[in-house]
Amino acid sequence: LDNSFASLDDALMGYAERAGLDPAKTFVLLDGFSVTQEAEESEQQDHFASTFMTSIKACDRFVLVSEPWNKPKPLSRSWCVWEMWCAVRCDAEWEIVMGPDHEKEFGRTLREAGADQVLQAIRDMDVAKAIAYRQDDERMVHDAICNEAAGDGDAAAAAAEGGGESGHQRVNSALKMIL
Repeated sequence: LDNSFASLDDALMGYAERAGLDPAKTFVLLDGFSVTQEAEESEQQDHFASTFMTSIKACDRFVLVSEPWNKPKPLSRSWCVWEMWCAVRCDAEWEIVMGPDHEKEFGRTLREAGADQVLQAIRDMDVAKAIAYRQDDERMVHDAICNEAAGDGDAAAAAAEGGGESGHQRVNSALKMIL
């Protein structure tokens, strides 16, 4: 919600064109219109624990509009991290896109500053630092990701013994593989 709607539209239209999708027949689930942050905590938890996961599963692809490229706002927002976690849990096919102005800035940085600056920005990305407008939501999302990881059986046991990844680490790993 903090990004430009025009840039979001440009990024998604560019994605649709590259993917050979007809924008008139393509539906997009936008988080800012799907998760109300004004609901009571118990209502939120029920919603994001079941309905939201189901919605992510129903999508053909998970497309993350990652702007600005060096400090993507979605990585700093707890609810966006929850969506990424849902995509990881659902083994969704991911795409990361940017609007044309952000793509140009990324290209300029790569040309002028080199790959080291880009790689450092990617290494610095950490979804465990994400916040929410409401502290209760922030805690709820991060706890759910940690508890969901704990519910993974063998993966949870391996993580507890230091041999696996936590939920946050799994989201970070998925992002960095794509980038």
